[in-house]
Amino acid sequence: MESRHKLSIFKGLKGFQTIRPDWQALFDKAGRTHFFHSPQWYASYLAALEKNPDDFFIIAIYEQDHLRAIIPLRRQWIGIKGIGVSILSVPEHRHLTYRDILTDGLSPPLDLYQALCGDNRLARLVPWDLLRIKMVYRSSFAMESFAGVPALRSIKKKVNRCNIFFLEPFETMLGKLSKSTRKRLRNKRNRLNKMPGFHFQTAVSRQQLKEAYRIFLKIESSGWKKETGSAVALNQASDHFYRALYRAFSSQNACEINLMWIKGKPAVAEMVLVGPGGAYTLKTGYDESFAHYSPGHFMVEYMMQRYYDPQGPVKQLNLMTGKSYMDYMRPQKEEVYDLYLFKHSLKGDLLTTIVRFRYLARKLLVEKIRPFIRTHSLTYKFIQKTRRKKK
Repeated sequence: MESRHKLSIFKGLKGFQTIRPDWQALFDKAGRTHFFHSPQWYASYLAALEKNPDDFFIIAIYEQDHLRAIIPLRRQWIGIKGIGVSILSVPEHRHLTYRDILTDGLSPPLDLYQALCGDNRLARLVPWDLLRIKMVYRSSFAMESFAGVPALRSIKKKVNRCNIFFLEPFETMLGKLSKSTRKRLRNKRNRLNKMPGFHFQTAVSRQQLKEAYRIFLKIESSGWKKETGSAVALNQASDHFYRALYRAFSSQNACEINLMWIKGKPAVAEMVLVGPGGAYTLKTGYDESFAHYSPGHFMVEYMMQRYYDPQGPVKQLNLMTGKSYMDYMRPQKEEVYDLYLFKHSLKGDLLTTIVRFRYLARKLLVEKIRPFIRTHSLTYKFIQKTRRKKK
């Protein structure tokens, strides 16, 4: 059945520049957006992380000449038993933590699955068997737009959570903590305030960000990240990406680097993107020699106070991680999913079977087999140890 939607395909850097003004207009009016919905985010990605820009393309979906959705994608071919399978995925990279598509957010939501499957031109130009979007929020446009896909054609797997603080007056947020936690933090805060050269600094302008970014690189590469080779300063593409980001977002006053100084030395550097509804801690540099001062916690406290404004647009501080090290501060947990959508075709059915089998096998391994081995291994060691004692 022919779709009522019109699809346009924009390929590579040239295609990105063509659709960018309309993409920006859609982003500005959509609501519920995050920084990773913006064309600035993908401009930085294309400039630094995409090795083959011609493999990147954008599907723009129109309804009665109204732009309703932007889907940035990469195409990948894999072979399964000699059969070529086409996978489309929202670009995946370790620096692209969370992902989504962008829609106009209107109600009723756009049925993107029907739009993609019903377009014969797309099937000819970009044939696909699987659409994959990893690490998407439960509240994302993707989860909303593909909610109606039949269960046999989709897999929605919860893979993580993201820690978020909904901003309130600082004392109100501290009041939610236990009495012992508040006392412990107060004692640490008092000791820290007595330290010479202790202060916070925020870089906002392009020139300030340039200097603060240099400090960030030095701090971030001072510890274990340097030893493992994962520090931004050690990777030219990563460095290029974050430089492109602060240059692109600083033109909108949407990028900041927060620094915490102790004894005249930088202890923490936090690169933050300030979006329509939240402040996002994109990248952290941390000097481990200051660990006993808990600088990471007090940087979060500083940002809670800096970004709280009851009249302002920023309503949340998003830590961009699901790790539990801040759970004592009782953040809200946004569920994060991997989303797999299979086309109604022979290859799509084959992929559905393979992916479901892998997920079930992994679940069986993690939830059943490993705990069984661990439990019985400990039991066996205990029995052997008891026998040796009796002898």
